Amino acid sequence: MKIGILSPSIYMYQKKYRNRIYAPGKLAVALADSLVNAGEDVIFFTAQDVETLAHVVHIDDELLDENLYLDSQQDLPVNAREIVSLYERKKYFELSVTSLAYEYASQGKVDILHVYNSLGNLAHYFVKRSTVPTVFTIHNPVPAKDTLEHWRYNKFKDQSFLSISDFQKKAFEKEFPGIHLVKTIYHGVEIEQYTQDVTHEYYAFIGRATPEKGLDIAINACINTQTQLQIATWFNDVVKQGQYYREKLLPNLTASGIGSVGTLDSDSKKIFLSKAKALILPIQWNEPFGMVMIEAFERGTPVIAYNRGSVSEIVTSGKTGFIVDPSEQEAGISHAIGQLERLTDVEYLQMRLNCRKEAEIRFNIRMMAQNHIKVYRNLLEETK
Repeated sequence: MKIGILSPSIYMYQKKYRNRIYAPGKLAVALADSLVNAGEDVIFFTAQDVETLAHVVHIDDELLDENLYLDSQQDLPVNAREIVSLYERKKYFELSVTSLAYEYASQGKVDILHVYNSLGNLAHYFVKRSTVPTVFTIHNPVPAKDTLEHWRYNKFKDQSFLSISDFQKKAFEKEFPGIHLVKTIYHGVEIEQYTQDVTHEYYAFIGRATPEKGLDIAINACINTQTQLQIATWFNDVVKQGQYYREKLLPNLTASGIGSVGTLDSDSKKIFLSKAKALILPIQWNEPFGMVMIEAFERGTPVIAYNRGSVSEIVTSGKTGFIVDPSEQEAGISHAIGQLERLTDVEYLQMRLNCRKEAEIRFNIRMMAQNHIKVYRNLLEETK
C-alpha cells in the first residue's frame, strides 16, 4: 500500500520554526515513521527538511525562506500587514503542497492520502476531484459557531475523519450531526527501555505558559503542599508581556521549591519525566487528547489532572494517577498530591508499573500504526 501523509503547514519547516510548538507536526512524523516501520511505503508531503523515515516530497522553499508580504495596496492597516502576510504565506504553502499531493494521486503514485494538518485543510476542495480516498485527522476541539472552522466541518462533514479520543468524537457528532467519523485512534509513543531506580524528587509540569494549561494552579498547589515543582516551558518575550504571566505566574516563580528547566528536546523530556513523582496537568479546557499524559506513562510516571476532555479515557484514578473534579479547583490538585504523597513505597511503585503497562498495551506507537493501516485498507475497499 502506497500511503501519502499530507502535513502542509509552514511550521513544519525546521530551519525556521524548529522551536515553535506545533503538536500535529511531531505527531505526523511519528505516524509516518511508524507506518514505514510497519513495512508500508510512505510518501510524506511536507517541508523539505523534515527528518523522517518516509520519502519526503516538497515544493520549492521560497515561501519558507523569504518573508514575502502582501502588497500595500490591499487596504491593510500598517500594523496588520505582517500577521496577515504570514497567514497568506501559510495558505499559499499549504495550497502548493496539497496540489502536489493530489497530482501524485492522479498519477497513481499513492493509493490513499491522510491529511494530518491543523486548521487550514484546503485538501477538502480536492477530495471530490480525486479517485484516491482521503482521510482527515481532527486535532482540535469543536470550533465555535462563528468561526470559519465550524463552517468548514459543516460543509465537508460527509468526508472521512478520524478522531483522537472518544470525547472528541462525541462532541463533533453532537455539533455536526451526520459527520463521517470513521474511527477513534489514540496517539502512540515509542516504548523504550527504562529503569525505575531513580529518585523522584519533584512534580512536573510540561506545556505552554497559558491560562488554559493551568500552570498557576500547579505552582500554587505545590506551594500549598510544600512539594517541589519543576516547570518545562518557554517563557519567551510574548509570554512575559502578557497579563497572565505578570499577575498569575511571576509572583510565585521564585517561591521555595519552584524551578524551571526551559524547553526540552525528546531525550531530555524522557529523563525529566522519569525523575518526576507525577505529572500535574490542571487543564482549563477540554483537551482532545493530551499527548504528554501518555509520554509520562511511557516513563512510568503517574498523572494528576482535572477531569476535562479525554483525561478520563487515559487516566484511571487511583491506578495510574488521580483525576480531580474541576469544581474542586486548586484544592483538588493539592488533595491529589497529598494522596500520592501518602502512598507507601510499594503502592507508589505499583502505580508506576501500572502507568508503564498502560503505555505498552494501549498507547504503543506500533498499535497506532496498525489501527491506521486497518482504516486505510477499509477506505480502499469502500472505493472499489
